[in-house]
Amino acid sequence: KHKLAMQRLLWKDLRLALPLMALLTLGEAAIALVTGRLSQVRDVLGAWSWNLRRWGQIRARRRHLRPLVRARHRDVRALQERGSVRIEADRLLADLRALAEFGRCGSGVHRPFLPPEDRESRHWLVERMRDAGLDAGIDGVGSVYGRCRGVERALLIGSHTDTVPNGGWLDGAMCVIYGLEIARARVESGASAGPGVDVISFADEESAYLAMAGSRAICGYLPESDLEAAGHEDGRSLREVLVAVGYGGRPYASLDPERHVAYLEAHIEQGPRLEAEGKRIGVVTGIVGIRRIQVTFSGQADHAVTTAMDLRRDGGVALIEFFHELRLRLEDSLSDDGVWILV
Repeated sequence: KHKLAMQRLLWKDLRLALPLMALLTLGEAAIALVTGRLSQVRDVLGAWSWNLRRWGQIRARRRHLRPLVRARHRDVRALQERGSVRIEADRLLADLRALAEFGRCGSGVHRPFLPPEDRESRHWLVERMRDAGLDAGIDGVGSVYGRCRGVERALLIGSHTDTVPNGGWLDGAMCVIYGLEIARARVESGASAGPGVDVISFADEESAYLAMAGSRAICGYLPESDLEAAGHEDGRSLREVLVAVGYGGRPYASLDPERHVAYLEAHIEQGPRLEAEGKRIGVVTGIVGIRRIQVTFSGQADHAVTTAMDLRRDGGVALIEFFHELRLRLEDSLSDDGVWILV
């Protein structure tokens, strides 16, 4: 326990903890030597050697970081003197409500990818991005991309604005408008220090033609063959529709490692956890991975009255028993975040 406490202290105050660690280590080595445990002596001295090397690495890293920290503090003070970025909440909400009018359906929105209401919303978003000082346009797969002017490095903020049938008005759209407002507020503040803000609304996130088409395109994972193979219930391919609406043939927006320092996305909570715990915001620590398994149960048709129970081969009974057993096993094996659906 004393050794563990000293190790923790070592990283907090190296100059104070180092002599104490040395005394403890030498004492432990001496006891092991007197009692004839030579292997333990080697282990103790080896651990001490590792601690010394680690201590030297930390000192070198601190020397390297110290001027960077001072420079960062100067940047923060300069930004505070000029006035910090100010988010206009009323303007943000007004943009969200204006976007929700495209395809409004009761209290929600029906705005699948590429029908007229979706295209109108994309052109509206382009104009809002341009008004915010971004270089904006629609790329070859239908994603809306706004690029911050005059910067070499930028945060990329975004999500999607297409919806599932009769979907929610904040799903995806919230983060796109968040990004728009942050980029706009940054431009209005006159800030020049730090990275800029790029904003994107990905195409077909909700799979009207091809799930996450815009996300695939920006990452370089959308071959032309996928556009041709992706079809709609009306029989046309995604490529055909993109050409018909005027987006086909344009270059794709792309991630630029030299420009984009990070990608950020805010999202409404689609489950009850934060609300149940009375929390307003959370940080994502995991992402959904979906696996689908189809199981077929076959039975045997017999007379409903004269067939004895031990001779029946009822597929429905086997299905119910299987579901019950599977549920018990999943409850024991999955983590608290695991979800299963039996349909």
